Amino acid sequence: MKSILEKQPYKVKGAYTEVLPIGEIKPDPLNSEIYPDDIATDKEHIEVIRSSIIKIGNLDCIMLYKDENYIHSGHHRFSAITGIKGITHVPISRSDMTYKEVLENEAEHIEGITVRNLRTPVNKYTAYKIVNRWISSKKAKDGKRPTMKDINAQGSNVGLGYRSWKDICNVEYGYTNAKGEKVKARPELLQDLKKGSSVRDIKSKQENDHRALQKKITNPKIKKHLNIFTREMALDLANLASEGMKFLDMNIPFRNNKDYKPFKDSDAAFKSTAVHNLITKAIPTLLHDEYGIIVTAPDKNNPMDIMSEPQEKTYNKPYTLETKTSKHQYFSSGNEKIGNHILVHFSNNYTEWFIATTYIDKDIWIPEWRGTSYKLWPKDIVTQNPNVLLGQIVDNNLITEKIN
Repeated sequence: MKSILEKQPYKVKGAYTEVLPIGEIKPDPLNSEIYPDDIATDKEHIEVIRSSIIKIGNLDCIMLYKDENYIHSGHHRFSAITGIKGITHVPISRSDMTYKEVLENEAEHIEGITVRNLRTPVNKYTAYKIVNRWISSKKAKDGKRPTMKDINAQGSNVGLGYRSWKDICNVEYGYTNAKGEKVKARPELLQDLKKGSSVRDIKSKQENDHRALQKKITNPKIKKHLNIFTREMALDLANLASEGMKFLDMNIPFRNNKDYKPFKDSDAAFKSTAVHNLITKAIPTLLHDEYGIIVTAPDKNNPMDIMSEPQEKTYNKPYTLETKTSKHQYFSSGNEKIGNHILVHFSNNYTEWFIATTYIDKDIWIPEWRGTSYKLWPKDIVTQNPNVLLGQIVDNNLITEKIN
């Protein structure tokens, strides 16, 4: 054995009982299954071991099972050794355990693997899969599911305590929260976990999406309400907003009679909000003058900008309207609002406008970052058969129309 090892490109300092050709040594199939990504991705750790073996020598020899040439412990070390050029043989020692014995009790086998592997998995997805595999094996052997304490103990071996394991389960399968609400399963978020996201990240995504869903404002579609607005009314609103936005050009005498122009550098959000407020507050007067409809524009945007009780002029149905204004090529919202909308897009100098009314159905608003905001794009507005009063929609663009 010594003569064989003397020909190897590294020194052996650890205890061993046999020397085997490298091709006869096999990784434990279960180890490869429960750590599917680690050997491939944990390159830095393996490189450190390889460098140490080359410089100092092999201090810990790989241990195989008593009856088979499967690795009992030393998978990372074996990966490190196989990467050394010129290796033909490897010194090994033997465990007192047989591979046949460990196959008879998979749960204990998993426990042994995770205890001997001194490094936690590279991500929580792998850890979650290991714990689930262990739970399944334990349940099959004992006839009952492991206790919370047992799951926590096994999970700790792979860096995933019971609470985190339970959070991932809730994300994958859904759950009922403290308010008795059914929280939707988000199994696709486990891919984020696999890419390195934390348990807290994916749980927050699930909870944020649920809160957004709870905030979803839904108003029924009433066909008779869809044509309340006319082109003439849209022109009135555009002209009103154009005149109102002249306040952005105000010059106010300031210190030592110097002119002060407070809104000169206002951003798009400020301008959009100003237009929104002008139009929203004007609509009640417009609807009353045109149709005799009594509506209110609540100070708080809850749940819609314009609201009216059922009355003869609204065909004895409640009438609601959401106003959306934007200087961009899309409209945005803090939550998904389903119902009647008036959509207003304007040019930099407020002389050109796009105005349309439409009913926005469910799943038309596109959720953005973590479901805490939504966007409405021209191509999606088209699917709702909008009543375009000023301008037009071409491809995925809002085209404004010049007004007098």
